[in-house]
Amino acid sequence: MQLVFIVFTGEAWGYLGSRRFLLELDQQPDAVHGLNSSLIQLVFFSFG
Repeated sequence: MQLVFIVFTGEAWGYLGSRRFLLELDQQPDAVHGLNSSLIQLVFFSFG
């Protein structure tokens, strides 16, 4: 099991950046080539 923390900073339009990252994981463009979204079991958003 691997545990990964990702912090998105400077998101001027709320949490658009982190949601965009998850969308790109599904679409597999060059920016996230090689990352496997099927291995992600839980996504937690903290609105603090």
